[in-house]
Amino acid sequence: MGLKKWRLSAVHIFVISSILTCIPQGLGALGLEISALYPTWGSVVNFVKKPTVTDVRVEKLGNKTRVVIHVSRPTNLRYDISANGTAVFLQFPNIKWIASPFEPRHSNGKVLEFRYSPGSNGGHFNILTDGPVSINKPTLLKPSGKYGYRIIIDLVPESYPGQRLLTRRVNAFSK
Repeated sequence: MGLKKWRLSAVHIFVISSILTCIPQGLGALGLEISALYPTWGSVVNFVKKPTVTDVRVEKLGNKTRVVIHVSRPTNLRYDISANGTAVFLQFPNIKWIASPFEPRHSNGKVLEFRYSPGSNGGHFNILTDGPVSINKPTLLKPSGKYGYRIIIDLVPESYPGQRLLTRRVNAFSK
């Protein structure tokens, strides 16, 4: 009985290896790729779920405007401010965006408009403001209550000319 099981296992291994192996024949090759049989199979990268932006809220808190970006899980981001300080540029690597586009209800505090543009390696989220602003360091909040992960970006009016030049930096959240 044990010998029969061993032979059956050996046959299975031989069949599987012959399917996965490419056998050269002259100028061509005889073989079969599993990925061709199962199109859902792919690289490991395809199995990792991208972080998803589900909502964007804008709130006015005293002299600052808070932009809250709801994400499904932690993600990295880069940010910068335009030379005149009236636009904030956020770059998200490898992200999926399902949040609704800008609506008049989002025009609050310093925010005039925002727009998301998908790219090959993630996307860009641009915020237009009604005057020069600087950014307090973005914060990642962990899930609490009914909210999941949130990225908090506080836009504050410039206190003195050139303040925004001091806030240009790269920020990366750890996973």
